[in-house]
Amino acid sequence: MKKILTVLFCLIISVSLFAQTDVRSYGMGGYHVTDYSDVYTTLKNPASLAYAKKHSLYTNIQLDISGPLDKYVEIADAASKEESDFDPMTVVSDIVTEQNGLNTSLRATGPLAFGFTNNGFGLLFTEDIYVDAVIPSVTMANVNVGLKADLAFGYGMKLDFGVSDLALGVSAKGTAKVMNVGINGSISQVFDAVENIETLPITTSLGYSISVGAHYSFANFLHLGVVWNDVFAPTYTMACPFYSFDEEGELPEFSLKDAERVIKPSSLAVGVGIKIPTGFTFGVISSWTAYVDHENVFEFFKEDNLTEELRHTRNFNNSLN
Repeated sequence: MKKILTVLFCLIISVSLFAQTDVRSYGMGGYHVTDYSDVYTTLKNPASLAYAKKHSLYTNIQLDISGPLDKYVEIADAASKEESDFDPMTVVSDIVTEQNGLNTSLRATGPLAFGFTNNGFGLLFTEDIYVDAVIPSVTMANVNVGLKADLAFGYGMKLDFGVSDLALGVSAKGTAKVMNVGINGSISQVFDAVENIETLPITTSLGYSISVGAHYSFANFLHLGVVWNDVFAPTYTMACPFYSFDEEGELPEFSLKDAERVIKPSSLAVGVGIKIPTGFTFGVISSWTAYVDHENVFEFFKEDNLTEELRHTRNFNNSLN
């Protein structure tokens, strides 16, 4: 059982080293605060809901993986051989060393998902199996694995100034994380923890957050956006060690009285979107938008700023639709 879990964990981490989280926006490089082209606008920037057309989502099953697939085949093949010298810790360490540290995540979404945008309103529910791994080096790793569900609601209102307009919006989101496993330490310590499942730090948590945003548009050509995410975001977490599960493997009942309350730090995302004219393509390209985003401007004002390996900055991205 321990060997199976170790191999599975290795494969998950190896895959996640090259994975992008699900949904359409992440296929374009991440959420963009001026993009309002789908139901996920509620999560990107509530102000952009004022520009969003009518969209709906009834179900969604998606897993996005990028990177050298040949490595996954090699890992799976080596792991399947009983007599092989396969060492999952060495494999992951080599990948991290080759990439000079990684900040990655993987999401398997669905099948339960629904949402809509219409008349400035937005609603979205998603469930995800997630793996978040921040691994700047073989001696530093932060890994979180679990299942979570999000329910978000938002509203955006637009003020028209003729050739330009300004939209303001607010959103609220509730999150439930079930069987979250968080491990900190070196890569070897992470694998040691996986091999000793009885001592894995399992937690469940409930939380909610409020976010506000603004979206400025000039001639529907230049779009500027800003989102203050998690203005107020308390989370209640309860430890559920392996031995606390009942005989049927069920989690103990969640109790706010026994949970630890933590306020999640807020972040300030900014972005620019430019809609490039497509007339010269004679209909081959229906729309073309260039985005530049930064996830958290507050990082620049921290004395203990993150190292270059840990900083999660999104670069220039183009999207063709």
